[in-house]
Amino acid sequence: MRMHIKKGTNFGQMIAVVKDCQGEVFLKSDQGDILNLKSTLSQYVFLSMGLDTDIWDWLIECTEPQDYEALSPFLTQDLA
Repeated sequence: MRMHIKKGTNFGQMIAVVKDCQGEVFLKSDQGDILNLKSTLSQYVFLSMGLDTDIWDWLIECTEPQDYEALSPFLTQDLA
């Protein structure tokens, strides 16, 4: 499943949901960069990236399928 963050997402609210996810939640770039959003350090990097980086093309990957449902208000599916 290829999921991206919806434009206009409140990153603070998204991180609050990520903290409650059962598995790991990764943010992946096309260049091979990977952030584990369950990591506090990665959360800080993610929040700062949202201020001046176009992260809408980065993929969200969850290790537990039910976590996609929890994050669904913040995600959009890649139809390509």
